[in-house]
Amino acid sequence: MRNIFTGSTITEAAVVRNLLASNGIEAQIIEKGAAAYPQLPTEVWIAHDTQQHRALELIRDLYLKAPEQGSWICANCGEASPNSFDLCWACGHSSGRE
Repeated sequence: MRNIFTGSTITEAAVVRNLLASNGIEAQIIEKGAAAYPQLPTEVWIAHDTQQHRALELIRDLYLKAPEQGSWICANCGEASPNSFDLCWACGHSSGRE
């Protein structure tokens, strides 16, 4: 197992873990803190070191990708999320489309 990503929130880590899983990369979230300490980082670990290169490419593309048609901009933090998300991938704020 290898630590592939450290996020500032559980939501950010979950988005990365889900991205990896949807691309066939087994990953899990390791929380460094507890509910009492949500400011501590949350890590995403991959099960197979041989998938490190592909996992890093996917994460890089996630963060470098410009907003595309079919996405919405979060009113809370300004990040773009796909239309399939009801909550902002970065801060968890609602899209307001319900």
